Amino acid sequence: MRAIFVLLAAGLLIADGLFCGLWTDRWQSSRHVPAAVASLDRVPMVIGEWKGQKLPDFTKQSSDQAGFAGYLSRRYENPAKGISVTVLLACGSFGPLSVHTPDICYAGSGFVQQGAMTLHNEELPVASGAAKFWTAKFARPDSLAPGVTKVCWGWNDGHGWQAPDNARLAFAGTPVLYKLYISRDFLDEKEAKTDEKTREFIQVFLPELEKALAFKP
Repeated sequence: MRAIFVLLAAGLLIADGLFCGLWTDRWQSSRHVPAAVASLDRVPMVIGEWKGQKLPDFTKQSSDQAGFAGYLSRRYENPAKGISVTVLLACGSFGPLSVHTPDICYAGSGFVQQGAMTLHNEELPVASGAAKFWTAKFARPDSLAPGVTKVCWGWNDGHGWQAPDNARLAFAGTPVLYKLYISRDFLDEKEAKTDEKTREFIQVFLPELEKALAFKP
């Protein structure tokens, strides 16, 4: 009887190890992730009227906790229109990249979400044909200066930018995953509500991004 229990326990441990390996893509991602990291260097700094500027790096601890195998963090400014947006693009294994969304991360940094998340669908002149993003607005109630930050986020496993309800389930087993945040600061809720400039940036940025990343199956 004791031998049966030992065999059962060993079987459960092996099954758990196999599940975790598949869930975290432990065995498949080794050749895909380095190529994805290298592709980040191809994302152009200048896109039409938008000029990019590199932002300070995250600490290694922060990027490791977020599961970033590689990332770029930039501010794109349009001097002619006097506006700017912030871009964070990260890549890595699907497990850690599918979590830590803004509704969780921003809350952990003292922000309060303003209203519900909404699904944003953008038709684009790219191979995937469209892009879907979650959009939400955040504010810091303890800040002396009023302001609202609007964040758009989504994922790409090589089949277009998507915004599933449960990213971890939707991208399970994906060899490598990209996660994109596009954010912009506003003076107040009213200004954020009438925003069209972020959409204009998305329209010109995503086609260039798709070229740079050169997705392959």
